[in-house]
Amino acid sequence: MNDSGRIAILLYRLRFGGAERVMLSIAGELARRGYEVDLATFDAKGEFAEKVPENVRLYDIQSLGIIRAAHKISKYLAARSPSAIIANGDRCTLVSFLARKLCPHTRTRIIAVVHHDLTGALGLLGASARDKFLAWSKQFPMSRVYRQLDGIVAVSEGAAASVVNFLGIPRDMISVIYNPVLVDEIREKASHAVEHPWFANGAPPVIISCGRLVPQKDFETLLRAFALLRRETLSRLVILGEGPERKGLEALIRSLGIDDCAALFGFDENPYKYIAKANLFVLSSVFEGLPTVIIEAMALDIPVVSTDCPSGPAELLARHPERLVPMRDPEALAAAMKKGLEIGREQNDLSRFSAANCADGYIALMSRRR
Repeated sequence: MNDSGRIAILLYRLRFGGAERVMLSIAGELARRGYEVDLATFDAKGEFAEKVPENVRLYDIQSLGIIRAAHKISKYLAARSPSAIIANGDRCTLVSFLARKLCPHTRTRIIAVVHHDLTGALGLLGASARDKFLAWSKQFPMSRVYRQLDGIVAVSEGAAASVVNFLGIPRDMISVIYNPVLVDEIREKASHAVEHPWFANGAPPVIISCGRLVPQKDFETLLRAFALLRRETLSRLVILGEGPERKGLEALIRSLGIDDCAALFGFDENPYKYIAKANLFVLSSVFEGLPTVIIEAMALDIPVVSTDCPSGPAELLARHPERLVPMRDPEALAAAMKKGLEIGREQNDLSRFSAANCADGYIALMSRRR
């Protein structure tokens, strides 16, 4: 790194999402270690806008367009001279790359973070021929850009493999740094009371899931699996999160006849108080990177069942491969959920997901010479 001691983190938005939550944690940890941290975002509005740590400076680009954002970031680089910029996702990476080209005298290093399996994130899983063509059209420019960066971080081994396979990047250019989970903070928030009667003592067991209501999370399969489970097992399903698929999922709940035992609770800034009081956490995604919410459920001693999607769940549940099921398979998911409800609370070693380990990884990478 250069001598400024300043680090920039670039996010697209501050809306509810795993990458946003992770980067706010990293920003806070780096700031606690004495680094001057700037959090730049294309749009500072969103559920996490008020969660930016007090010791982190927020820089609102106020533009969703790539070219305009690149010009604004180039001016930021010239004015603030951060030693490194941590760019999250391909859009932020491209903007950072263009901004550095526009500011040729800067010594700022660019670290790209890949939060998802690229084949899933770019629409290659189950997509139409047109969508696949559009996704593959990104391959060459992305490969060219990523090869000129100072570092690439993948949040799981599976995500790293997708970078190698899709972009042809040598594996030794990629560092795997697991997302941090603030266990003490999560457990404190989990202790808060929940007034909803479904969580009362003696009530039927609750299955819970959490995430944006978007196709990636495939809550449709979860609802269909739960409808099958309810034929044999008295239980309830809670989905935390908000998103564009709400109306469609609400209609599916009604059509499946489970509106008395399945509900979309919406976004809550403290999902942990619900997760901690549930009996089982389920992830039904068709792709991930490293699903932090699984780690958070494990931190609260809640058993987890998940689709074996690329990538992340298989790494996190390596000790319990029987809890992984094929994607988009309601019957298999229902069977796994039934067994999951019999597990009970369990303790897990989460030391590898500490904020300290994560920060150590980023600091080492930013200090490395290519």
